[in-house]
Amino acid sequence: MLKYTTVKSFKTTLVFIMLVSFMLSSCSTKIKSIYTNIEKYDGKEVTIKGKVENTTDILIIQYYYLDDNSGKKMRVVTDKELPKEGDVIKVTGIVNQRFKIGEYQWIVLKEAKDKE
Repeated sequence: MLKYTTVKSFKTTLVFIMLVSFMLSSCSTKIKSIYTNIEKYDGKEVTIKGKVENTTDILIIQYYYLDDNSGKKMRVVTDKELPKEGDVIKVTGIVNQRFKIGEYQWIVLKEAKDKE
């Protein structure tokens, strides 16, 4: 009897750990948190989720803004196809607080390339 209970408890604990791990991996960082703690996030990989706004495709760069309703918007620089404005997406990339284009310096999320 003790053996069955121990195995059942172990399985229950394992399932719980797997669920928590899944939930944490699907979480996204609030954009406002990135801006208010830029030293913590600069150079780090984060995932953000929000509504796509103002897609821009110019000769040397393409980017869009992501709005998660936290009070700030994040410019996302990408090499991929631009998403449709109005879509709600989740994107993972590296935060860069010193991204320069000519004389302009932005805080951006440089979208990660797909793993092959």
